[in-house]
Amino acid sequence: MNEEEMKAHVLADLEQTGRLEQLRAKVRYEVYHSMAKEKAVSKKELSNREVLTVSIISDWLNNHGFSVTAAQLNSETQMGGNPLPKTVVKSELRIDPSDERAILDSLIDNHLGSLPPQHSENARPSDFNPEPPQNPKNSKSTDSQMIFFKK
Repeated sequence: MNEEEMKAHVLADLEQTGRLEQLRAKVRYEVYHSMAKEKAVSKKELSNREVLTVSIISDWLNNHGFSVTAAQLNSETQMGGNPLPKTVVKSELRIDPSDERAILDSLIDNHLGSLPPQHSENARPSDFNPEPPQNPKNSKSTDSQMIFFKK
């Protein structure tokens, strides 16, 4: 196997396993991080609400396998790791502390479960789930609970 064939084989393998996109994201992160060190630009101080928002987004990214993106977010906002402990965020947002899901997933499921179904003129009875959401401790978001928006 010559050098070109080996490169093609490695590239194909990385693409098939999804590692190529992870590597590209990691390289982008490292390049940005390196450039950010060179620039001594002071960032604005985040408000409490912005810190809470970044904490929720960072938690969701980490829980869904986007750790490089979460690290990039934390770097750009000059926060190391998840800035607020998950217990504090759950307490502030009145989320069951035993709920193991990402905070954003819990918020969305709790919000959707508290809303009455909205009927549109083209809706069919089978489009709506009259059942209340399952116990958040034991459930994960499912596609059947997804909302699809028309253009």
